[in-house]
Amino acid sequence: MRSATGDLNHLGLTKAMKKSSLAYNNQHQSWEVFRDMYFALYDQFSPQLKISRSLLPMRKIYLLDSTVINLCLELYDWAHFRKKKGAIKLHTVLDFDGCLPVFVDMTDGKVSDITAAHDIEFPTASIVVADRGYVDFDWMSTLDERGVFFVIRGKENLKFELSERELRPSDQANETIEVDWNVSLSLPKSRKKYDKQLRMVQVWDEETQQYLELLTNNFSWTASTIAELYKRRWSIESFFKDIKKPENQVVRRNQSQCRNDTDLDSTYHYIALESAPEGGKTHLASVKSGCFCTIKFICEN
Repeated sequence: MRSATGDLNHLGLTKAMKKSSLAYNNQHQSWEVFRDMYFALYDQFSPQLKISRSLLPMRKIYLLDSTVINLCLELYDWAHFRKKKGAIKLHTVLDFDGCLPVFVDMTDGKVSDITAAHDIEFPTASIVVADRGYVDFDWMSTLDERGVFFVIRGKENLKFELSERELRPSDQANETIEVDWNVSLSLPKSRKKYDKQLRMVQVWDEETQQYLELLTNNFSWTASTIAELYKRRWSIESFFKDIKKPENQVVRRNQSQCRNDTDLDSTYHYIALESAPEGGKTHLASVKSGCFCTIKFICEN
């Protein structure tokens, strides 16, 4: 804080707050205030954050995933993960347009991805893109009933009855598209959870040198569109890498270890990220500027 005195002067602050005072405010200040600040900024900036949608449907696209941040269990005794390790898990939904979070649920590290996913409601006619940790036929059936489309990578142990679809000319020209199937679940237990037909597109991933089976409940898109949707899922992986950079890991460097403080730290970071988008990338100087604006709010409240 003292090293940033020059920046704080521009905000009208005469001196830097003590670390103990900042920690006390973090412990007692409601994190919901900053959540509301984040979404106010989101509404302001989101129209400016459009990303190229080549080959993609003109619908709202959400990228769903989670990431684990390791913590010291002796300090964060509520962050249960393993016997001698602590961690939090950030269950995150990114809006594809701008790649900023619209939903974040912070739990201890043991909560499964699909358990958190059941608590998320997506708008009708939107698209959810997720990895194979979200293959849960109860949840997928709920999405389908609500009119939400999904593209989810399948697991290797799934059992299907397959019926091959004819590839469209554009898909035949796409070398990564291998096969396009209509599929029905063959195991009675699975069929009871999802009794409708699914579509599965097999694509070749050059980077990992393996075939990927992508499940969807949409039968009108081209296979290339389905493959492109899943490919764009890597935007959320890049987002997680960014928040895990040492200079951005505010959660590990705070003075207080209470749950509310950790909620606040995560919200501060999202506000900073949101205040700094430029060409879809976040610049550290702008992130710091966003943090200082938040710190000023804390000092005055």
